Amino acid sequence: MRKLIILNLLVVLSSCSSIRMKYEATIVDDLFHTAQFEYYKSYDVGNLDTWCMVTGIFLGGACWGYLAMPSEELSKSTAADAHKKMAQIFGENNFKHNNVQVSGYGWSELPEDYSFPSGEPLVNNSPYIYKREATSAKKKADNNGIKEN
Repeated sequence: MRKLIILNLLVVLSSCSSIRMKYEATIVDDLFHTAQFEYYKSYDVGNLDTWCMVTGIFLGGACWGYLAMPSEELSKSTAADAHKKMAQIFGENNFKHNNVQVSGYGWSELPEDYSFPSGEPLVNNSPYIYKREATSAKKKADNNGIKEN
C-alpha cells in the first residue's frame, strides 16, 4: 500500500498541467518582404493531470493522453493566437503566412512570447516586413530609390 501511495505522489508531482506551444511561419507582406516569425504560448491541459493521477495505476491510464499532445484543437488555438499577435504588430491583413508549423515545445507555464529569428522588422528599405506607416505607393517609390516630396 505504501508503494501505491508513493507512486501516486510521484505522478502528481511530476505531471504537467501546461503545454508550451510553438508557432513558426514565414510571413510575407504585399511587397514580398519576408520575415521568420516564432510565437510561444502556454496552454492549460485541462484536467488531464488529475485523470492521469487517478487512472495511472492501470497501465498508465489517462497518462497516455500526454503522448497525443498537442491536439488539433490546441494547434488551431495556437495558430489563431499567433495571427492575433501578428495583427497587433503589423496591422490587420497586411501579411501572408507561408511554411507554417505548429508544435509542442515543452511542458511549462511561461508568459506569451514571440521573436523574429531573421531579425527585427525594420522601417524603410528593410529586407524584413515593417509596420505599415506609409502608403503602399510611397513604400514602392522608396524601394525603387525614388523620394516623394
